[in-house]
Amino acid sequence: MTQVEVIDGRPVLLFSCLAEHASADRRATGTTGGVWAAPAGGPLGPFDIAAAEPVTDDRCYSGRLIRRRSDGRWVLLAFHNRGEDGFVGDISDPRPVAWDGKRLSVL
Repeated sequence: MTQVEVIDGRPVLLFSCLAEHASADRRATGTTGGVWAAPAGGPLGPFDIAAAEPVTDDRCYSGRLIRRRSDGRWVLLAFHNRGEDGFVGDISDPRPVAWDGKRLSVL
């Protein structure tokens, strides 16, 4: 599942990819995968997948950016992908996100 949003004036593509589906170059960095954010030229692209950065590790998957009605802030909701006993499958609490330089980060 992909999602494109404009966060603080900056378009971003959000997607999920675990390590086993990532490129060999990405796996060589030690990534576990998870939820990723890629810079976008606009809501319709182009999307710079090579510049994508992880927003979470593989403990979360299938993330969605949601704007809170109460204050308009962006938050990330995601499935808990793995825990001590394997797959979990429940939904995370909303976690605020913000830009940290060129990277979208969970606060």
